[in-house]
Amino acid sequence: MDDDKAVTAIFEREEYGLELDFDPERGTVTITPEQDYYHIGDEIELSAEPEEGWQFKEWSGDLTGEDPVQTIEVIEDMEIIAEFEREVYTLDIDIEGEGDVEIEIVELPEDIDEAEVDEAEADEVAADLEEGQYYYETTVELTAVPETGWLFSHWQGDLEGDDLTTQLLIDSDKAVTAVFEQEEYRLTVEYDEEGGEVLIDPDLDFYHYGDEVGLTAEPAEGWYFSHWEGDLVGEEETAQLLMDDDKEVAAIFEREEYTLELDFDPERGTVTIRPDQDYYHIGDEIELRAEPEEGWQFKEWSGDLTGEDPVQTIEVIEDIEIAAEFERETFVIDIKIEGRGMVELIPDKEEYESGESVTIRAEDYGNWVFHSWHGDLSGDEREKTFVVEDNMFIEVWFAYRK
Repeated sequence: MDDDKAVTAIFEREEYGLELDFDPERGTVTITPEQDYYHIGDEIELSAEPEEGWQFKEWSGDLTGEDPVQTIEVIEDMEIIAEFEREVYTLDIDIEGEGDVEIEIVELPEDIDEAEVDEAEADEVAADLEEGQYYYETTVELTAVPETGWLFSHWQGDLEGDDLTTQLLIDSDKAVTAVFEQEEYRLTVEYDEEGGEVLIDPDLDFYHYGDEVGLTAEPAEGWYFSHWEGDLVGEEETAQLLMDDDKEVAAIFEREEYTLELDFDPERGTVTIRPDQDYYHIGDEIELRAEPEEGWQFKEWSGDLTGEDPVQTIEVIEDIEIAAEFERETFVIDIKIEGRGMVELIPDKEEYESGESVTIRAEDYGNWVFHSWHGDLSGDEREKTFVVEDNMFIEVWFAYRK
């Protein structure tokens, strides 16, 4: 010391830096106050703000914790990392009707794909997520699978359209409804209305899978039910049909075939049938004409036809049995006596059958003596035999002798 001295010690505050690291595509960090450097004891507020689809995960480095807003006191240089992670969104699937929805991850966000997938399948990436949860910007494929007898109609909610398979980008919570509708099946029943009808129970415009329909074939008079054709087989008039698709059924009715059995003696006469067929149908008309042979005459019809008219028309309503009866033609012999005498016929009858042999004898009476035969008989033999073939008129002459 060689004199009084005045010395000033200059102290300067230590300057500490804050190095902050974060991915600006995922989020930002607001620093309050934001300065080039800080002094010991300064307090800095850090506020992490994620971008859309991202969420703040945690602080690392010289700051730890999961609270996005933190206050730190400066004691040294600091290196802090703000870590963000993708939001996890829920995909809620609802079913209307009967069916299911199959979900497959078809594309993961690039950062997830690179960080977590490696060689694994995409569907296995989110194993740590709960069912129905997906990372932001995950693309999923939805496939509607209808139950048997149902059809996929359309998507509702956060997905629209009617494609069975479609894709959905998960960029928020999603609610999707798959709408299924029962398939409608048509029943077509064909039949000849003249032959009958088919009763359908229940008789509806359309049916659903698994519905049972009762079919009853009712033939008209003169017809009978033969069988079913198409999507129903069998010969029972009543049948059950299970609806599992559009159905076409034909009921086959056929006309009843009725026969005509005709009995007659061909030596006595014949019967002409018009029309002459092996069988007839109900409502057909048949003309029968009885024609006797020579020396015979038609007597009457019997069986399913009565009457004495040789020409008859009958309407078919069932099998028919008819007999045509013929009898010998009969004739009369008219005798006229000129003079006095007697005539004897052997046999003596009111009528004679055609071809019958008859003997006639003239008997004298007193002075009246047989002379001759006239009319349909001639000659002067007292006794004659002849064959009756028609009505006859015979005149007998007796002559008086003293």
